[in-house]
This record gives sequence, C-alpha cells and structure tokens, in this order.
Amino acid sequence: MKKINQKCEEFKILLKFLNWSVKQFSDIYLNETSSYDIDECEYKRHHNKLKGQLRRTSNTEKSTANFISYISFIKGSNEFSMRSKEQSFEEFSSQFLASIEVEPPKKKLKKTDTRYYESYGNSSWSEKEMESVIDCALQHAETIGSSPHDFQVVKLCDDGILADYLVFWAGDIGFAGGSGTWGPAFCLVRRNQWGNFNIASPGREFYEYLKIIESVKFKEAILHITGVTYGPTCHQRNPSYKLKLQFRVTDSFRGAVDLELVDKQEIGYDAFTG
Repeated sequence: MKKINQKCEEFKILLKFLNWSVKQFSDIYLNETSSYDIDECEYKRHHNKLKGQLRRTSNTEKSTANFISYISFIKGSNEFSMRSKEQSFEEFSSQFLASIEVEPPKKKLKKTDTRYYESYGNSSWSEKEMESVIDCALQHAETIGSSPHDFQVVKLCDDGILADYLVFWAGDIGFAGGSGTWGPAFCLVRRNQWGNFNIASPGREFYEYLKIIESVKFKEAILHITGVTYGPTCHQRNPSYKLKLQFRVTDSFRGAVDLELVDKQEIGYDAFTG
C-alpha cells in the first residue's frame, strides 16, 4: 500500500491555512526565490510542475525535499506570521483534519456491484472549476494519444467536497496516426477533499458508438449524447449518420467508470433538430 507523504500533506494544509491557491503559492515562491526576471511562460511552467508534484507525490527523498523547501518558505513568510497571530497553525491543522470525514474501508465488491450517478450535475459551475477540469483531462489525453481537442464536460455529482466530472474529447488514441484510431474518448476527473483535480478513471475510446460527438448533457440521471457515425452510404472520413444515445453512468468503485446504453435513436441523414 502506498504511504502518504506527510510533508506533502502538511504543505496542502498550509495552503488552506493561508487561503492560498496552488497557483498563488507557485507565483509567490518563484518570484521570491528567483535571482532573475521571470516571464509569463516561466510562471506557467512552474505552476504546472508544482501541480505535477502534487499529483505524483511519493515518499522519495527528492519529493520530500521539495515539499520541505515549500514548507520552510511558507513558514518564513510575513503572511504566515500574520495569520498565526489569529490562530496557530497546529490548532488549525488539528481542526481541519478532524473536519474531514474518514470513510470506513469499503468491502470487497463482486463484479456486479456498481452504483449509478443519480444527481443533477450541471449546477454551480465556475470558470476556474471548468479550467481545472479541462487542464487535468488535457494533460492526461496528451499522454495516451495525440491532438486532443473539442473537450466537453458534464458534472456527475458534487457534495461540496468531492465532485466527479465526465470529460469527452476527440483525438488519436494510442498515437497510431490512422483514421481508424481517431475519434472520441472519455475519462473521469475527480476533485478531492483538498480541491485538487485528478484522473479517477483513465481515458477510453468511444469509437463503438460514434465517430464525432456533437453534444453531451447529463439530465435526470441520464447521459444524453448526440453525434454522427458512418452509415451505409457515407464516404470515407465523412461520417454523417446521426444518432441520439442515452446512457446510465455507473461507477464500479475500481477506478473505472462505465456507460450503460439504455436508449438509441437513429436519426439518419436528415438534419438533427435536438
């Protein structure tokens, strides 16, 4: 079982203590520790590096050393000193950890054990939230294929702490470079209790249903997807046979999300009116 890097966790709580975002810390840290002028690209590069460190955190000596440096920087800042006059970090940390609900260990599930997403998911979107979800999905999409584009996102559930997002995109999965491997794919992005966005279910092809996805909606526990595929008279690289599909979204609790087809309407070659 992978052990938690305690210094990484302390760093995350320190950000909460100061009410700093990861980007805010990244910019301040780079600005204060750099001995030369920094351009916008370097700020962005350091921010992405820090996000990667948080996602791939481990107990290696290098990883721990990075977070020790960040912690020392924060605790030596004027902001930390001023905030500590209001409340000690130790007290804040204890209260924060106590406020996180500890989930009991899940029982081992049979293959048939699944849950359905039932909530209305598309409420309370923010621009920052959307950017974080797409940024997470984009980085993942670029590791499993090429030329990812046309991202579409639906929020499946959000309890105020944890949230799940289903992300679709178009691209060449597997870097094969042929038209046969080009098409839609999807993955599940999850926001954890720390406010970080991670891949909860890896990207998978969606070729068996559609070649191009036109719209995705999650309404009344049903995922509605419209798009086109190849019909009997379609020319190569010109799919135009329209379909309207409905799915139940299931979570197997094993880091995999599945789409269970419940309805399929063949619109055909006529103009689709939605």
